[in-house]
Amino acid sequence: MKQSKDPFAQLLDEEDLPYELRNVPLNKINERVSRSNQVRSAQNTILEDLVEQYARDMKTCVFPPIVVHPVGSSFVILDGNNRHQAAVKNGESEIAAYVIGKSLTDHEFYDLAPRFNLRNGQSLTEEERIEHGKRYVRISKHTIPAAAALVGISTGRLSSALHAEDVHIRLDRAGTPPKVVRALSEGHLDALYAIKNDVVLRAAAQRVELDGMTVTETRALAGQLRQAPSEEAAKDLLAARDVSKEVGKAVRRQKSLMTPWYQTKGHLSYLANLADPVGIVAGVPREERGAALKLLVVVTERVLSMSAAL
Repeated sequence: MKQSKDPFAQLLDEEDLPYELRNVPLNKINERVSRSNQVRSAQNTILEDLVEQYARDMKTCVFPPIVVHPVGSSFVILDGNNRHQAAVKNGESEIAAYVIGKSLTDHEFYDLAPRFNLRNGQSLTEEERIEHGKRYVRISKHTIPAAAALVGISTGRLSSALHAEDVHIRLDRAGTPPKVVRALSEGHLDALYAIKNDVVLRAAAQRVELDGMTVTETRALAGQLRQAPSEEAAKDLLAARDVSKEVGKAVRRQKSLMTPWYQTKGHLSYLANLADPVGIVAGVPREERGAALKLLVVVTERVLSMSAAL
């Protein structure tokens, strides 16, 4: 078939899909399916203001054909829901359409639909681009960079959205309280992606929500917990982290009272090491960690009291 200058036909030609241009009866178009599997979310598939404008303009202008593919005895719209609704509003019985010569698979449909919108249709929002990028990865098996390029967003943005979705599913599966999951932003969920154990992930999410951590703090926590083999080990590390906060506060309070002599002997460095019980306790057998933490606090208090007395 000779390539048309029509942008819709051009895309069909590029994809090497058989098609013909003909009038399709409006009552043969399956509106429910056409709306439910589009690029836009279901509630935004039809843009009412745009339909009103199209309905007015169709009375004096020729519009590009819509694009449909056959499903049984009816047709499903691949591109052109708003033009279709404008024709219905004007009381038309038929609409010009490029009819693809075969029924598309889900893989083919989700590959083609965003390309029509991105090239010819109303601009997609960032959220819609992200959703279709995720479909490209999960359904069409594109790589993340390839999917991001197709929908016009950065690789990092799409990767973050995919990670967040995966973590959300894992938290639900692990029985995480819904209020905890709702409190976490996409950035928090992406940061928690590093944790591979679902039970440990749940414990970390609960701590993030309880402490009101920032995304940066959440990423640091996930880095500490990602290798935890069990929930018990994760709880030990979380307890050590709490002690670290308190020891760090004590060190900062006492540092200004220390004499220059004490500082030159390297005790500041020693105190700084004491303020990192997470690193210390991580190397202690789990059954001994409770005692190790208590000893750490006692030693720190002793050193601080000595430094203040000099």
